[in-house]
Amino acid sequence: MTLEDRIFEKKIELASGRCLYLAILIGGFTSENPTQYMNNKVSKYIKGIGYNEYIDVNLDNPWVRVIITDLNNLKDDIDFKKLTDQTLQQLMKS
Repeated sequence: MTLEDRIFEKKIELASGRCLYLAILIGGFTSENPTQYMNNKVSKYIKGIGYNEYIDVNLDNPWVRVIITDLNNLKDDIDFKKLTDQTLQQLMKS
């Protein structure tokens, strides 16, 4: 098995027509500074789009980043006061 960079991406299309992307970026295994390497990889992947990033809670895995794009604007698609009356299937298109 080679230690190559990979991106796993899932497009989530909302009923409004907007799309979010969930991406797992893996890489920097041979880099002397995997944190900086992955910071650059995230910047190139995102290209200026708003995103939220999740990292390992123990900060001991600099080779993996989890990203969700445009999550902060989800409030435009969901009435959070009525969220308990809605299901995930109603929010997303099949």
